[in-house]
Amino acid sequence: MWPFKTVRILSIDGGGIRGLIPALVIRELASRMQAAGRTRPLHSCFDLIAGTSTGALIALGLTLPSENGRDTALSIEDIVAMYRDSGQRIFPPWKFRALHSIAHMFSEKYDIENFDEFLGPVFAEATLQDALSDLLITSFDIERNTSFFFKKRKSRTDDTNFLMNDVAKAAAAAPSYFEPAIIAEHENPENSFCLIDGGVYANNPAMCAYIETRKLYPNAWRYEIVSIGTGKPSAHLSRDEIVSWGFGDWISPLRGAPLFGVMSAGQSEAVDYQLGKLRGVDYYRVNGAFEGAPPEIDDASEENIARLSATAERIIEENDRVLTKLARRL
Repeated sequence: MWPFKTVRILSIDGGGIRGLIPALVIRELASRMQAAGRTRPLHSCFDLIAGTSTGALIALGLTLPSENGRDTALSIEDIVAMYRDSGQRIFPPWKFRALHSIAHMFSEKYDIENFDEFLGPVFAEATLQDALSDLLITSFDIERNTSFFFKKRKSRTDDTNFLMNDVAKAAAAAPSYFEPAIIAEHENPENSFCLIDGGVYANNPAMCAYIETRKLYPNAWRYEIVSIGTGKPSAHLSRDEIVSWGFGDWISPLRGAPLFGVMSAGQSEAVDYQLGKLRGVDYYRVNGAFEGAPPEIDDASEENIARLSATAERIIEENDRVLTKLARRL
């Protein structure tokens, strides 16, 4: 079955408000595709779209059906606008940021109801199985201590269904930023789960997506993976800085919880290496460095939005050839 098929995957990293970066990269890719005469909807260009955390929000947005059930309800421009104009509704700023960071040590930083108020009207009653393309969304089941994957696969009829709004909350429930999401199956509400952000094990979900498509298309000819990051630090922690650190320093919100950043970067780099070495896989990683330390994942200030936009422009410029090539192939 499918002996000569090329399987195409779009994978989007986690990173909170830094999701503006992949949103802008995808907008640029869509623009170049249109200029190249590719008029198909973006979601139909991929056999699977995968996302972690903020990447999951983009994946869900790209595949959210409109009222007629065929077209997308959101354009990529709409998704970009959500980050630029509405980020502070999910990450409301504190006047005294240092006090907020101290409070962050003892409870979640933001109210998960912010998600319901903002994303509830966006996704309305749409469910995961309504999605216009195959999806893979990462999360982690705290009670069962195991990875949890939300799946929409057109070739399967046994995938568990959830409201898209619940999937978004579970995917983005980053520990210490939001409380875990308690959600239930759409058709079986008595079956509930306690879920957190899948970034704890798959901030770059490209490998998870590849494994899933290998199961769906085991005899495919090639696998093309477009993996879009949310930026990476150009500056590194110095040995003089960390040599005397204890546990509290590594997880301190006053320092930006450096341990979590190191773990996410390490996992992402490992995926880049692994997929770059596999036979039959064309892996296109579109990402780039920030100047200096990376911005916090919850800084939705106008200044940081401008900085993220500038970073995205530089990433697009640095990956000009790759994006042009993809625009002609997809």
